[in-house]
Formats: sequence, structure tokens, C-alpha cells
Amino acid sequence: MKEFGKTTYIATHRFVELKYKIVIFPMTAFRATLKVNTDVYAEPSKKGTQVGILSELMSRENIYNFIDYYKYQRANSTTLNKAKQIILQRKG
Repeated sequence: MKEFGKTTYIATHRFVELKYKIVIFPMTAFRATLKVNTDVYAEPSKKGTQVGILSELMSRENIYNFIDYYKYQRANSTTLNKAKQIILQRKG
């Protein structure tokens, strides 16, 4: 399903009823991203700073939680420690 096409909009529950296993929305997020980027970059252009839109942005903590950053950080630390142990064993 894409916006501004010839096909009428079909609700996701209707696709389920029609036994579709997957429906893609190939341009929806891209169009939204372009709109948001346009609005976001207009702010400092007009007002000289992004301070006026800070409440609309994801915090660092929200981003880290969204991408599960801490899991990767722990994995990286574990791998680094194992590598150090291997190096020390080879030297010893």
C-alpha cells in the first residue's frame, strides 16, 4: 500500500480477512521522514537554534533503549575481556 496511488486505501484488518500474510507500506516511513526532516531543519534556519523543538526529539536514553544499546555495550565489554584474557595467556 502506498500513498497517493490509484488503489483505494485498505485497512490492515481487511488484509487479514483476505488472508494476506504480509502487507508493506514502502513509502510511508520515507514520506514521514522527509516531512519531519523538513520541519526539523527549518527550525534552526528560522530561529537560529533547535531549542524550540527539543521536546519533540528522542532523548539519548530513549534512543539507547530503542536500539538496545546497553546489550551491545555489554557484549562488547565481554568480548574485549575475553580477548584480553587470550592475549595474556599467549604472553604467559
